[in-house]
Amino acid sequence: MKQINILLLIVVLFLCSCGKEFLNIKRDGSQIIPYTLADYQSILDNVNVFNFDSGNRLAIIGGDEYFLSDQSYASLTAPYEKNGYLWGKDVYEGQSVHDWNIGYHRILLANLVLEGVDGIEPNVDEGVLNNVKGNALFVRAYNFYQLAQLFCHPYDERSASTDLGIPIRLESDITITTPRSNVEATYEQIIVDFREAADLLPVYSGNLYRPSKVAAYTMLAKAYLHLGDYINGAEAADRALALKNELIDYNDIDVDSDLPFPMLPVSREENKEIIYFSMMSNIPVIQVSRFNADTILLGLYEAEDLRRRAYFYEENDGRVVFKGSYVGGGPYAFFSGLAVDELYLIAAECHARQGNLQEALEHVNFLRKHRFLTATFEPLANLTKEGILTYIIEERRKELVLRGNCWEDVRRLRRDTMFSRSLKRIIEGETYLLEPGSPKLAWPIPEDEIAINNMLQNER
Repeated sequence: MKQINILLLIVVLFLCSCGKEFLNIKRDGSQIIPYTLADYQSILDNVNVFNFDSGNRLAIIGGDEYFLSDQSYASLTAPYEKNGYLWGKDVYEGQSVHDWNIGYHRILLANLVLEGVDGIEPNVDEGVLNNVKGNALFVRAYNFYQLAQLFCHPYDERSASTDLGIPIRLESDITITTPRSNVEATYEQIIVDFREAADLLPVYSGNLYRPSKVAAYTMLAKAYLHLGDYINGAEAADRALALKNELIDYNDIDVDSDLPFPMLPVSREENKEIIYFSMMSNIPVIQVSRFNADTILLGLYEAEDLRRRAYFYEENDGRVVFKGSYVGGGPYAFFSGLAVDELYLIAAECHARQGNLQEALEHVNFLRKHRFLTATFEPLANLTKEGILTYIIEERRKELVLRGNCWEDVRRLRRDTMFSRSLKRIIEGETYLLEPGSPKLAWPIPEDEIAINNMLQNER
């Protein structure tokens, strides 16, 4: 496969972030006191902060969609990557934690905006005010959700009121100490924020870098799925699909191309599946020179499934590398946002869990129809509830590659006897396992947070 110049991609990222009128951000914004709605929207339009470096590195590192050779593992230098790959006890070795820091930085900015718009002068455009406030609420909840997937215990209705959650910061004053909440309160705040955001945001935001009503409903569906609230999950997913439901037909794209998807799409016309654009920076552990796609994952793709060709290619040394990100950067950039394909799978699972098998089948078949060779596609039919759920969970693994969903699914399905699984690494002949009941499904809180704020640490 023709290699893409990494420096070129970085330049493109910079130019795209600076070259669009709607992404223009005031220079040296940290020295400006915001006081208008335009100022607050400018804070939220900083794509370098909110869209281009998502806070789910640990979710990618901990998942089993890839593996490293002994040599590649030995060449890693960042402790959180090297220790995180093996789900070690001491992950960070005293270093700062990107996912935690970026998450709470965004939450601080969202709180700053929310406090500002609450005190805005009267007689402003109500539609603009609602959009800014809804945007800030979405950002806050989106980052609470990502932090919860990394640093909370997985949700368990039997113990959610006592299991440790994350600090729920609802103010911009950094001098206020916020203790860890419980898991139940964490998700309650996430849902409250997304519900209010859904009421305030427009159906379409004008570009893929701003949240919309569809994005808020999608995140509600994700949160309810994680809670096992399949009634509300189905309702939220169906609401989102009523507003946005188009899929890319992989029969209509060049799946064998180096770049099967448009690079850094901005508008719905460039990638009609994207609901909210977010991407993860290319960290060394999954760089193209180290990456090996998991062989079990690759084995799930049927011969007629175009995703195998659209998502992966083989290097000269035999390694299979991922190229199918909706960022459009081939193997050098990874989409971590929201898209319609995931929405169909959430709706399908929520309906199937309730026994609404026809609705579930329709969603799964619609997705598969857009992913399989047209000439050979046959819709699924006459399946039991267990059979449909098996397809849905497999479709999630095949469809949502390297978006962070793998880690989330391992956590939420840990007590599901049909779908729980252990994760395995082999390094220098030694096998490392992450069992479904392991406390290591929650990453450690950063050491400096424990020391400064006297927080309780997650068990390892």
